[in-house]
Parts: sequence; structure tokens; C-alpha cells
Amino acid sequence: PAPDGKLPDGKLPDGKLPDVKMPDGKTPTMPPKPTMPPKIYNKETKIKWLEKSGFSMTVECLIAGTWVGMVASMPLIVLCFEGKHITKSQIVNFVIMWIVLVIGVWLFNKKIIFDSYHFEVQRSLTLTECVYLMSQIITTVGYGDITPATTVGQVFVAIYVIIALLIIANVVSEVVDQVSSRAATYAKELENAVAVVAGSTPTVFSRNNSPRPQEVVKVEENAAQLSSELNRINSWVAKEPPPVSIKPFLASLGVYGFFCFVGTIFFVNYPGEDKTVLQGLYMSVITLSTVGFGAVTPVTEGGKVFAAFWMLFGSAALVGVVGNFSALCAMLRQRDEWDPQEGVREEKEAVAKLPEEISKYDFLIFALVQRKLLSRENVDVLEHSFYNMLSGADETIRKEKAREFLNSAEN
Repeated sequence: PAPDGKLPDGKLPDGKLPDVKMPDGKTPTMPPKPTMPPKIYNKETKIKWLEKSGFSMTVECLIAGTWVGMVASMPLIVLCFEGKHITKSQIVNFVIMWIVLVIGVWLFNKKIIFDSYHFEVQRSLTLTECVYLMSQIITTVGYGDITPATTVGQVFVAIYVIIALLIIANVVSEVVDQVSSRAATYAKELENAVAVVAGSTPTVFSRNNSPRPQEVVKVEENAAQLSSELNRINSWVAKEPPPVSIKPFLASLGVYGFFCFVGTIFFVNYPGEDKTVLQGLYMSVITLSTVGFGAVTPVTEGGKVFAAFWMLFGSAALVGVVGNFSALCAMLRQRDEWDPQEGVREEKEAVAKLPEEISKYDFLIFALVQRKLLSRENVDVLEHSFYNMLSGADETIRKEKAREFLNSAEN
């Protein structure tokens, strides 16, 4: 110890620091511990991506080729599953999509410089990053974790986004067609409800015919069928329109939920992603709803590859949910607006307008119009065309003029 009893480190022999008095006689106190900044939610942004992918070039090319082929071929695959005929224009669209996607991958990989908080320096993208970014563009997710660094790159990406919107518009048009088709089919069922029930009424309930013994026996032998007919008649009397099925909507919602579940499981358990269950669920819903806030994003090579394909399938599932929900709403609206008496009133009005004596021609026109096989406007057009082609006083036309009219109608 020093002469003052202190050790070389300034402490007293008992290990305590000597008392220090301030000029004002107060004992100094330790400064408060600095408060730590709040935990950053997007903690994975600290991870840096290497300029070269962790996959070999062969694997990267396989991933990019599979992604491009799947995106370009998806419309044709859907048509094949639905059993529809592939037109020449659809084949042209398929070829154009191939060219656009391949050129996009080449420019992203070789020419355009990008920036990201995951990058050490501004650079072009690896093939894995190319399909990852292009999936964000096509699905409109747009995390914002990779952006063009130059003005030229920004202009090209803007043009590419417009092209992607055109691709999306093509898909949306198909969905609109399906919604319109389902709504039109249900409307046709509503129109035919009267005829279907009336045409199935058993003869034993006719006012003009009394049941004969053999008919009674036949009805008793077919009790199940008679019960079914009675139910249909009671349904008509109760004015209940055909039911609306919600199974397509529930099925599409289940598919969307499945992809959200798969995304959550992957990003929670894949090594290097290190996301909690809530983060994985949040990321899945925000991504597959195409909102794409970007607070939680993939940070590993495997995560980017998975996300490139997962975003496409999940967004397609979302389109199915929206389409089926729109169709369901349209059919429910038609069901609420359905008036079973309207058709009866229209038939009564049409019959009232008929003369007492009806010719064969008038009967045919009346039947075709009432059965919705021909509109009144089309009848007027045909009659006008016929009178313009009259060649004699006997109200007949020559066969050549009829052929010319049919050929002009087809063209």
C-alpha cells in the first residue's frame, strides 16, 4: 500500500473506493445507464447479401428457367385444365410473355444496377434475386427491399411494371369472364324456375283431369318420386328461388389460407430466417394480399427462392377468392331481386296482346320470344330484311338472296 493506505489501483485494502467529496459537500453519484433504443422490428435488415449467390450457376439457371416457364405457361395450363380451345392470339401472348420475362432476367442480371439495404455496394442482381424481384413486380407485392439505383434503371423498371400490369389485366379479364358466366348461369336458372317446376307437375293434380285408378296405383308405386315433385311444387308456391352455393368461395378461401399457413411454417423454421410465428403470419398475410409493406422480408437465398414461387401461387389463390366472392355477391343480389310473379305477368301481357285467331307464323314467333330463344328486336330485324328482299307480290324471295343474307350475317 501507498503511504496514504491506498493500493496502486486507488482502492482501499478492504476493496472499497475512497470517499470523494465534491466542493459543495455532496457525494458524487454514478450517471444513469443509457436507455437502449427500442428493438427494431425488422431486425433481419442487418443481414447482407453477397454479390454471388450461394447456389451454383447451374442451380440458379434451373431456378430462373423454371420460374419463367411457369409464369409464361400458366394461362395456357389453366385453359388446358378447363378444357378450352387455345386460340392463336393466346399462343402469341404466350410467346411475348416468354420474350419479356427472359429479357427482364437478362437486364436485371447484367445491365441494370440496383440498391438495397442488404447490399454492401450497388450492383446487378443474381439470378435468384432476379426472379425474386420479378415476382414482386408481377404480383404487385413490392417489398421495396431491392430498387433500381440509376435513372435509366428506374425508367426501365417503370416500363416493366406497366407490362406486368398488362399481364395482370389479362388474368383479371379471365376472372371477370368467369364471374359474369356464373352470374348469367344463375340468372338463367331463375328464369327457368317457373318452367321447370310447372313442367314437372304430376298429371294427377291437373284441374281438367280426374285421376284414373291406374294412375293412382302408379303414383303409389312411385311415392318417392311424387314426394320430390311435391317438394318442388311447394318450393314454387313459397316463391323460393334456386339456392346459391357458397362452396366455391369457401374452397378458394381454404386454398388461400393454405398458402398463408405454408408461408408461416417455412419462414419460422427455415435456417437463417429466424422469424417468430407472429412475424411469419404477418408476413404471409401482407405478402399474399399483395400489400407488401416490407417490414418483414426473406433474408436467405432459400427464402428468396421460396418467396419467388410462393408469391405467384398465393396471389393466384387471392384472385380466386376475390373472383368467387364477387360471383357469390352477384348471385345473392340476383336472388334478392328475383320476382317470381314478373314472368307470369309478362306471359299474361304477351298473351293478351295476341289476336283471337293466330297464324302458324305468329305462333312460332310468339313461342320463340317467350322461351327466350329469340328477342323481339331480332325478329324485327329479320322481318325488315325479308321485306327488303321481296321480289314479287307473293311475298317470297329467291334462294340466292337468302344465301347472300346468311353469308353477310356470318361475316
